[in-house]
Amino acid sequence: MILCLFMAVGSVRADEYSDLITRGNDHFKKAEYEHAIASYEKVLDGGKESAELYYNLGNAYYKTINIPAAILNYERAIKLDPKDEDLQFNLKLANLKTVDKIEVIPTFFIGEIGEDLKHSVPLDTWGWMAIISLWLSAALFFIFTIVSTNAVKRVFFFTALLLFVLSLASFGLGYQKYNAVYTDMEAIIFSPSVIVKSAPDPNETDLFLLHEGTKVSVVEEMGEWNKIRLADGSIGWIPVQSIEKI
Repeated sequence: MILCLFMAVGSVRADEYSDLITRGNDHFKKAEYEHAIASYEKVLDGGKESAELYYNLGNAYYKTINIPAAILNYERAIKLDPKDEDLQFNLKLANLKTVDKIEVIPTFFIGEIGEDLKHSVPLDTWGWMAIISLWLSAALFFIFTIVSTNAVKRVFFFTALLLFVLSLASFGLGYQKYNAVYTDMEAIIFSPSVIVKSAPDPNETDLFLLHEGTKVSVVEEMGEWNKIRLADGSIGWIPVQSIEKI
């Protein structure tokens, strides 16, 4: 009875969230963007999220000329679906509306290949690949220890070794993707402008000025201050209330 009750409640909530999303989409089509935002935000407040939901919310904020909120939601969507071309395009479009143009430090081509490979496979798939490859490697290594023919032993040994390397690589790429989605702290500047300080103190030296919509990485937190890093390598401290974390 308890199980059926929980299933019924879950079904009602799923229908409610589906209705809210449908309502939000209808409001968006009618150019009622504030109402669309309210509907999408209610779904997020209920603990439901998806790349499509963040994408739609970003579009609604973009239509209301709330560029920082649009960029924030596009970035959240990209964390869940980094290969979506429409997301990438709309994010670039929104970034054109920002004041700060930060030049990204170029990465070595091997690093770019690793990033593409990391995001080409869902996080769960990396986990299953690591586990299955490890078990197959162990099984083949066991067979290697009991067969007597040298040629067959070599086949099983090198196949087991290859699968073990594949397991390690899958674990490494999955771990990096997990950090990129759930651990690495990035944020969007929401204050119209904020002065970046050399230390977490309003009386310290002014380093440079940032404007709303700029993306930063949060590398350290200290009280009411966050140490941030820009894509060009610049570092400084800004007040916590000036940013919204992705």
